[in-house]
Amino acid sequence: MEQRLRFSQFIPLLIFSFILLAQSCKKADPCEGITCQNDGVCVDGSCQCPTGWEGEFCQTKSLPAAIKITSLSITKFPESMANGAAWDDDGSGPDLLPYVLTLEADNKTPKDVYWGSKINTTNSSAGKTIKFPLISPPLTIDPVDQYYAFFLYDYDDGGLDGMGGIIVNFAEHIDDLPETFSISCSTCIVGFEVDLEYIF
Repeated sequence: MEQRLRFSQFIPLLIFSFILLAQSCKKADPCEGITCQNDGVCVDGSCQCPTGWEGEFCQTKSLPAAIKITSLSITKFPESMANGAAWDDDGSGPDLLPYVLTLEADNKTPKDVYWGSKINTTNSSAGKTIKFPLISPPLTIDPVDQYYAFFLYDYDDGGLDGMGGIIVNFAEHIDDLPETFSISCSTCIVGFEVDLEYIF
């Protein structure tokens, strides 16, 4: 009777040991304790980040590799030259021709032509938005974190009269990846609006 009692005392210990052994053989979830941010998903212990995010936990915004400009509009430009004269000799409105220029290291001085439109408007009227739905040649901003000058010219008989420009660094303004972006300011004499596609 004493021996049976001792054996019966070991049965709960044996069951507990078996449960413990079964638990230790169970594979641990490699994603346990990992919290991916910004809609990232944990797969095999690593966060798989959605487009536009990077880092161990998808905590860092990533810049696109490039930005394709699919449409460009001129939202404002001076009605006349600084001296008050009309842009064209016949008194008509300017023939608008947009350009994008790279800048010197000071991020202020124009350096080279990055892009120049092959399409210009004719006799444009100030106070209206002038849309260039066709971008020719195609315009892709790369690198994204560099300063560029969006510049506007009046094109006449092969000559260009500068109308004004705005310096922009897209990396400073695209955190939310807007589809449309305004390149303008209250004191600027020219303004642009661009439709954007992001290339990651």
